[in-house]
This record gives sequence, C-alpha cells and structure tokens, in this order.
Amino acid sequence: MNLQVTNFLVHLSHRWFPLVWLIFFIVGLAWLVSVLVDRRVQTVGDVARSRISRPIRAAASVAMCLSCGTCTLSGLHLGCAQVAAQRSTCMSNLKEVGMAVLTYAQDYDETFPRSTEWSDLLQGPRPSGEKIGLFDKSLHCPSSSTPWGYGYSRGISAKKIAQLEEPARTVLFFDANSSLRSFSGGISDTADRHIGGSNFVFADGHAKWQNRLTIHDLIWDIPEPSKPRK
Repeated sequence: MNLQVTNFLVHLSHRWFPLVWLIFFIVGLAWLVSVLVDRRVQTVGDVARSRISRPIRAAASVAMCLSCGTCTLSGLHLGCAQVAAQRSTCMSNLKEVGMAVLTYAQDYDETFPRSTEWSDLLQGPRPSGEKIGLFDKSLHCPSSSTPWGYGYSRGISAKKIAQLEEPARTVLFFDANSSLRSFSGGISDTADRHIGGSNFVFADGHAKWQNRLTIHDLIWDIPEPSKPRK
C-alpha cells in the first residue's frame, strides 16, 4: 500500500475512533425505540404501525451501516498503528547501528569495518578501552521473523570515509532477507517489510524509508581509488 495512503487512513481512523461507541449506542437505541413503538401501536392497526416503525427501522439500518464502516476504519487504525510502530522501532535500531559504525570508523583510521565480521567489531572495545555499546536488541527488526534482520552494505566494507562522494546516498545498513547476525549484502538482499518498502541508514548517519523503485538510485558500491600512473 502507498505510504501516503496508509498515513491518510491512519489519520482518518484515529479521528473517527471515538465515534465507534457513540454510533453503537445510537444503533441500539434506534432498535429499542422501534420495538417499543411496535408494541405500543398494535391496537392502532398494522398499517399505522408500519408507517410509524418503518422510518425508525430505516434510520437504525443507516446507523448500522455507519457503525460497520467505523469499526472497519478502527480496525485499520489499530493495524496501521502497529505497523507504524514497528517501522519506527526499526528506524531507531538502524540509526543506532549506523552511529556505532561511524564511531568505529572514526576510531580506526577513518575506515569502515569489514563486512565479514562487522557485528563482532562493533561490540568490541574502542582504542580508549571503552565499548561502543551496540547491543543485540539493536540488530533485530521487529517486523522480521528472524532474531536479526539487518544487512551491512558489502560495497562499503573496509572503505575509507574519504572515498565517499555522497554519504547521504551511500547505503550503510538496510532491512535484509537474512537470518544471519553478521550479514552483509547488496541491493538484491533488501526486504520489503515496512508498507511495501525498507528502512535504510546512510553513511552520513540519517535513516530513511525507501520503496522498491527508489533503492536503485542509492549508492551501493564504492569504487576503489585509481592508482596514480608511474
């Protein structure tokens, strides 16, 4: 589902949610009045009773339809709220992992960790003796069916920060189709877990949601510096 449409439905259902119980009350009251009128006018005759109770029943039917629609929106609100919360938690996790990588790079000669052991390196000590402080819970995407869920961009492995021409477009971590703790990969490994798209954190530290079409505009590989001619 399109992100803008989902956000609109969440906003709409959130505004209508307090009306659910009010509409239920109106429906119940309308049916109760209809039944009472039927009993009170039995002595008047079937025709008169029908003329009196028919509009009330019609109003109750309209209220019932409105109630069903409101309940549907309310259910949508709850479902979308859960999806939005998971996406937000995932984004926060990726920001934390991204900051850990940037901290590592600054401590180790402006060089990003190797793709084969990045998760162990990020939990190791800094040159000062302090730990970077990245915990396993930050490596888990709440929308993933596996204990982990993130991938380190293979193209940035062991590269220098100075080699990045556009850090804001250079992928650092992303939602990945993997059950490995220290997984690294590329564009074909992305997982569309969040409303038809994936969360990313970039080499400048910012995190952003991207859909399947826009990920091709991102930078996944850092070319090796050209060697000077002799």
